[in-house]
Amino acid sequence: MATIGAPSSPDHVMHLMDGDMDADAGSPEDMLEVNIGGRPFNIRRSFIAELNSQPHCERLGSLGKALLVMHSPTDQTVGVDEARVIFESARHPKSFVALDGADHLLSNRADSVFAASIIASWADRYLGQEDPAAKASQPESGDEEPATLTVAEMDVEGFLHQAQVRHHRWAIDEPVSVGGDDAGPTPYEVLLSGLGACTSMTMRMYARRKGWEFGATTVTLEHARVHARDIEDCESAKGMVDKITRTINFAEGIPEDQQKALLAIADKCPVHRTLEGEIVVVTETAV
Repeated sequence: MATIGAPSSPDHVMHLMDGDMDADAGSPEDMLEVNIGGRPFNIRRSFIAELNSQPHCERLGSLGKALLVMHSPTDQTVGVDEARVIFESARHPKSFVALDGADHLLSNRADSVFAASIIASWADRYLGQEDPAAKASQPESGDEEPATLTVAEMDVEGFLHQAQVRHHRWAIDEPVSVGGDDAGPTPYEVLLSGLGACTSMTMRMYARRKGWEFGATTVTLEHARVHARDIEDCESAKGMVDKITRTINFAEGIPEDQQKALLAIADKCPVHRTLEGEIVVVTETAV
């Protein structure tokens, strides 16, 4: 179950009703008009009465399902305190995600895309747990085949795409300055994240084999197109080349000899080798 900008009870929206709450059911006056976020809706008084009679918070406490509460701290239609009531009424598993800067109706496309991607990723985890057939079809540990990553276009007028592999989904976009909505990292930023994560993982695995213990490592990366002549030991004599600057920040207290060994192993991480090796990209049309 997921909520977006939801009130914890109908009482919160009663002041938005325009009509006779004492009208007889079935009469023309039984219809009420409610304006939410600038959009008018017609509903029956009997519907409101039925909602008010329901123990919403009590039912949240016995929901028996995972709950995701999403709310904007600056929601002017339904205050964020309503999300607190919903969240506190429910039992775990429950999660809360703040939709910073969003309005009540998520009218900004970037906000709605962000909310949708979070809901999709969150729901997949629990849907997979409830689907024994899907779980049975997954390969045993150690026998996993390389997963196929799919990138789908989400906005034909902009640049927003959604990447998916296994049960993971994330947005890829371009900055507003080049016509995107900045709803996710750029393709090159995704590429750099792969190198950075692989670098850190490789060093961590090496340290575990050596029995070295230390805190978390941070890898900072930058990509640029530069002249080949400006790079030492560059195989290209002229033209432009891609340059990735990788800075590794170790935790304090790591001996110098261990740092040197870790830096050496960093250059042997699989993604690093792939980027520096010969790459063949085969493009074909899906059948």
